[in-house]
Formats: sequence, structure tokens, C-alpha cells
Amino acid sequence: MQTQASKYWRSCCTAATVSLILFSGCEKKDEEKHSVNEDEIKKISETMGHYVIENLNAQSLTLDTESFIKGIEGAKAGQEPPLSKQKFLELLANYRKKAFEMKSSENLKMAEDYLGDNSNSPNIVVLEKGKLHYQRLKPGNGETVSETSTPLIQYEGRLIDGQVFDSTGKRGKPAELPLKSTIPGFRKGIVGMKEGEKRRLFIHPDLGYGENSRLPPNALLIFDVEVIKADAAKKEAKAPQKETSMSWLKRWAVPN
Repeated sequence: MQTQASKYWRSCCTAATVSLILFSGCEKKDEEKHSVNEDEIKKISETMGHYVIENLNAQSLTLDTESFIKGIEGAKAGQEPPLSKQKFLELLANYRKKAFEMKSSENLKMAEDYLGDNSNSPNIVVLEKGKLHYQRLKPGNGETVSETSTPLIQYEGRLIDGQVFDSTGKRGKPAELPLKSTIPGFRKGIVGMKEGEKRRLFIHPDLGYGENSRLPPNALLIFDVEVIKADAAKKEAKAPQKETSMSWLKRWAVPN
């Protein structure tokens, strides 16, 4: 945790340091007026301030703006910071840990409350009580997805607030996903779907990513999934082809 905090805060401090350098450039505009655009420097500096705060907010960390600015002014004046680097990293690691635990607890309660209410909604099918629901958005009539399938699908993954975190639509093409390699809630939610069918899955964090992902900890996951082909890995048997240097290379190529 301390190492992660160190890496993260170094990135924030780097942004702040660059901002200071840019502000210093403004003060030396007479010397550098032929190479520096003052208006651009101001916009870049302000934008960096936004990014520092956005990065902190993404980790549920609160920054005291007045103290932060005081630190910037102190650094410009050559003053020592109020904490040593070691003490700073210790306090930051502890702060991040507590903020993470609080956010994780809040998200878990939100997910369970949502699923509790959702189970009473019309057209909701409960696969696992309090853990996994789905709503059929469009029926299908083709082959059926099994637990061992590698279906070809279109999907969009969202958080409870509607934020999209993954989408085949953004990539411009459907995806082949071996179900054995997906999270339990996704796998269980699409088994039994027919080609052409579309479902909306509601997945509890226990069957999703839990606390271990780049997403907010214990986030409820909502997926819209449409099956194009039940098992894209299933191919018709073909007559053996004559071995060529190209097919040999393809056979031994390391997959990306």
C-alpha cells in the first residue's frame, strides 16, 4: 500500500511541480516572451490543477484546497514541508486505506439495496437471490450458449450511476469471450441465452470484481448483452490442408 501511495502521489506531485515551473515561467515572461505563450501556460496550469483533483476524487480522497495552495506557495518560497517524506507516505497510505474501506462499504450497501429493490421489479428473473438478476430485453431463437461456449457478443458494462466502463460498441466490433475466463456473474447470466437474445444483467460485487479491479471497490455491475453467435469457437470440420511455411508460422505464433 505504501509503495502504491508513493507512486500515486509522485504522479500528483509531478503535476503540481510542473505547474509551479509553468507559473515561474509566467514570472519570467520578459526573458522568455519569444518562446513562451503566457495564455497557454495559464490554461495548462489550470488544467493540471483539475487533473490533480480528479485523480484524488477517483480514489475518494479529499484535499484541503487552502492547505494545498499554501504548500505550493511554500515550495516556491523554498520552505520545508510540514512532514518528512517518510511520515507523509505513512499518513497517506493510512488515509488511502481508510478511504478505500469506507468507499467499499458504501458501494456494497448500495449494491445490496439496489438488488433488493430490483428483485421486485416486473420482468426481472432472479438467478441467485440478492446476487444475480437479469431482464430479457429481446428474445432469441437460435442456438443456446452453454458453460463451455465462446460466444460472439455485443455488450456494454455500466456502473450503478450509468458510467460506461466497457463496451464493444466503442471498439466497433463484437467480442468472442470464452465464458470460463469471465467473472462468475457474467458467465452465469448469459448461459442459456439464445442467438439473437438480449439481456440486461445485474451483478453483485461478490460475483463481479469485488474490491480487486480498477473499478470502484464493490461496485454493482450492469451489463447489456446480445448474443450474435452462441459458440464462435465451434467450427465445421475441414479437410486437412497441405502444410506450408506460413501455416507453420501461424501454428507456432505466440497469441497477442
